Amino acid sequence: MNENQFQNPYRDESGKPLIRRSVVTFIDILGYQGQVKKAVEAGEGEALLISLRNAFDETYHHIKDEAKGNRPLWLVKGFTDNIVIGYPVLHDAEPEMGYMFSNLCTFQLMMTIHGFFIRGGMAIGDLYMDDEIVFGEGLIEAYESEKNLARDPRIVLSGSATEYVDYHLKSYARVEAAPQYDSLLRDRDGQVFLTNLLIII
Repeated sequence: MNENQFQNPYRDESGKPLIRRSVVTFIDILGYQGQVKKAVEAGEGEALLISLRNAFDETYHHIKDEAKGNRPLWLVKGFTDNIVIGYPVLHDAEPEMGYMFSNLCTFQLMMTIHGFFIRGGMAIGDLYMDDEIVFGEGLIEAYESEKNLARDPRIVLSGSATEYVDYHLKSYARVEAAPQYDSLLRDRDGQVFLTNLLIII
């Protein structure tokens, strides 16, 4: 098994690809193509590149598992103006979702501070990821949630993710005592989304 296979939680010990139930997040950097076109036309393409590179250098670690010497718990794949995060689920998905809620809220806030607005969708479903391939119905649901439900610069929960959160909340005597309570809001359109409220305050 080569090093890349060892560093991929979506492969078994022999290197065979595995489809795993996962917390899947699809993120889009809003207005990216327009920003690039405008910057290039104004002769400021390099300045925009440096700005984006600096933003990622300061914020990307919030969503990247930087495990040293051990197999990472989740994978991140970026391409053009999109980012996909796959976090395989071990049991009921509550710890994986909670960790992603916290990390994504911070990542979104930091990217906004740098002038880049992001929108996304989170789902629970089957997924496979490696350096070249992202595959599975979890990706499709997360992508469709970002495209059709997110609407504003927010990260929304798809139907599958919302069902898991509803299930988790039932194990708490008071909803206010649940860790998810401070990470999520429901908008006027009925969509549940991640909030940076406490970080901002």
